Amino acid sequence: DTNLYEYPAPQTAVGDTTLTSHSGSFLNANTPSDYVWRIQPDVPNLEGIQLSVRYNLSANDTLYINPDNCWQPIIILNDTTGSLTVNWDCAEIMVHYQGNGDGQRFFASYTAQQPQFCVSYLNQGALSGTFDDGSGNEDYLPFTACQYKITILNRPFINLHFTKFDLEENHDFLYVFYQTPSEGNLLATYTGTMPDTIISFDKRRLVLVFESDGQNQGDGFEIEYEGSITSVQDFENQPFSIFPNPVLEVLNVESDQPIEELSLFNAMGQRILTLHPCLTSFHLNLDGLPSGVYFLKFRTIESSYSCKFLKQ
Repeated sequence: DTNLYEYPAPQTAVGDTTLTSHSGSFLNANTPSDYVWRIQPDVPNLEGIQLSVRYNLSANDTLYINPDNCWQPIIILNDTTGSLTVNWDCAEIMVHYQGNGDGQRFFASYTAQQPQFCVSYLNQGALSGTFDDGSGNEDYLPFTACQYKITILNRPFINLHFTKFDLEENHDFLYVFYQTPSEGNLLATYTGTMPDTIISFDKRRLVLVFESDGQNQGDGFEIEYEGSITSVQDFENQPFSIFPNPVLEVLNVESDQPIEELSLFNAMGQRILTLHPCLTSFHLNLDGLPSGVYFLKFRTIESSYSCKFLKQ
């Protein structure tokens, strides 16, 4: 007969838990409790903590919310029902529950507050410019989601110069889309690290999307972009070379095959001259040209190539 069985008295749950992740949640046990949760997010550039609590406390339940060293008053809740959200500029919040624990008495969630390094949407319309993840010398933040739109309608190519690129490999990504961010418009995906690299896209509209997860972060990225009449190729993989670059007066041009036609353009896309050298090596006198960025377009019997150089 269970009526004759003497059940043991419920044991009080006593303990102390430290929470160090960027965000999380917790609730009371369904037993008498005297328990402490210490919220101490171990994240870079911590500015504060947002804490949200839903509670349904009886006369035997007390919930203490104690911010650490941020000049905020202690919150004490007892025999009440409701919810609250606080944003405190402190590095630790202690939540202490004492009560019977007969049912869910409270549910709490928290999020570390960090600076917003990159804006959610950046629209670039100039012929050239720069953008980055916004973190400067710091690591970028977890749970980042930012978009960068580049629109240059009067140039057939957009060249992206990656001067810095360091993301957590296979977890954080930079996506390059044509026009709108959708699966069918995806042009490229980058993750991990990348050396100083220039990549050309034969598009007039690009949207770059940067996303990071909640785990490890990296140094981020810095990108220079420009609209161009030609694509910029990796010179090491091309059958020609130009030197010196930058150039003061005379530019040397060498090719594996005779160059049938060579065209020189300024940064505005205006053709300055066209030559038909039919040689594999020759010199180009640029003494009369003003300083600036210029483009060369080569045509051989097999293909066409292009490159950029700087006139000093």
